[in-house]
Amino acid sequence: MEGSAYLRDIGNYEVLAGYYDELLGDDDGFSAWMPYLQEKPLGSVLELASGSGLLAAELERQGVPVVASDLSPAMKEAARRNGFQGDYRLIDMSQPQIEGNFDTVLCFCDSINYLEKEEIALLAKEVFRVLKPGGRFLFDMHAEERLQEFREEYIEEGTLQDGTAYQWSILADDYNRTLHENFVFYTREGIVREQHQQNVFVLPEIVKICEGAGFRVRHESFLPGEKELLIGEKR
Repeated sequence: MEGSAYLRDIGNYEVLAGYYDELLGDDDGFSAWMPYLQEKPLGSVLELASGSGLLAAELERQGVPVVASDLSPAMKEAARRNGFQGDYRLIDMSQPQIEGNFDTVLCFCDSINYLEKEEIALLAKEVFRVLKPGGRFLFDMHAEERLQEFREEYIEEGTLQDGTAYQWSILADDYNRTLHENFVFYTREGIVREQHQQNVFVLPEIVKICEGAGFRVRHESFLPGEKELLIGEKR
């Protein structure tokens, strides 16, 4: 594989953002979300953890007033490349401080799984605060079956469109209820590695947290065995 033996650990999607859509594009999830988004008019939208901005850009094309956000500046740049022209804010969901009021708040692509339960409670309260009456909070998360699926390590290797070789692995930790993703890119400048950890939650516990923030919660297994969808309505 191309690249020197030099290994550099990076974070915050510094390199992964450039390959996110190619490696992690979630067409199945994207298609599955749409019917729930179309159940009622979205009004003004805040998307948390927008990543490369594909959903935000699509909503923008449909004329929906949408604010995108993410923790990573590199993802903001990726969203611009994907055509999103609107307000893109840097928001840390673990310590959320959100300005404005919205009819709908979205958080997809299992992004909630990067948080601890205590942080989800803080986020749910902040989202409830900025939602207008009758507003909705829609988010997805890993199904518990993911812990079984990745009990044996998943390893994928290949070459990206720009010629960069990569390795991507996923391994579950049953005891700690976590998934560990490891991305290695063999670049001309050397080898770079980015590691991610996600929590896998018990569904009723997350429902209870959202109800504690004031939401009326509805649950859908919209990709059975893979993703759970929760819809919280501000009463």
